[in-house]
Amino acid sequence: MTTYPQDRKAVKYWATKFTKAVMASDAVTLYGPEVVLLAIWVASIEDKLRYTKPVKLWRSDISAKFNMHRNERVAGLLRDAAESGLIHRVKHPRGSKLQMAFWVLIPEWLEPYFNGPSGSENGTRQNPQVPKTEPEAEPEAEPETEPETEPFLDPISYSPINKTPKTKRRFVPPSLEEVQAYCKERRNKVDPERFVDHYNANGWVQGRNKPLKDWQAAVRTWEKNDFNQPPASQPAAEPPEYRPIKPLPPMPARSAKVSP
Repeated sequence: MTTYPQDRKAVKYWATKFTKAVMASDAVTLYGPEVVLLAIWVASIEDKLRYTKPVKLWRSDISAKFNMHRNERVAGLLRDAAESGLIHRVKHPRGSKLQMAFWVLIPEWLEPYFNGPSGSENGTRQNPQVPKTEPEAEPEAEPETEPETEPFLDPISYSPINKTPKTKRRFVPPSLEEVQAYCKERRNKVDPERFVDHYNANGWVQGRNKPLKDWQAAVRTWEKNDFNQPPASQPAAEPPEYRPIKPLPPMPARSAKVSP
């Protein structure tokens, strides 16, 4: 297949149907999660392009998406995807290895999951055979409209791309038992009772009165900085040695002056 298939517009929500079929099959077990994610990613971009042309990707796009910093790993992923039959890769006409064109395919092992009970083939709807009759007058062509699309799933996070912002989780102070269990798991010397008493006293804030978001991170900070032991109290200063003051000698009496 050297040209992009133009019959996918006829199938409603083609990319979503492809994703559900792949996830329902054993593709992850047979070919690995990275191959499956690459196929779903390409299908999602095809959906954005309205199934009009192949998906063009740079090698750097694939490397950044899958955190692969070596060309050998990217080449291995593309090779495995081609062997699975899920991805069709078109070589660049100029022989460039940096930019490539892709589209997804429906291999034979995926057809039962993709077609379902409808009995379609290669992602298109099969019309029942109708006996030949005399040709009728062709109806007026209706104006072409863009196929309806539904919010597609992000192949990395499996969540709608246009999703509403999540509400922030409210911090719940841990109990003494939870802190004890976490300290026991880490085998540190942090005193759980002193930890809980410290933050209960200051309202579970840290730094410049910023609310504490992760109490487990605070435990690790105590563990790293050795906040377990209370500061050593300085011994009280001893009073100076008492030395009695010697009495001063009596002043000599002054003689009275006699006026002439």
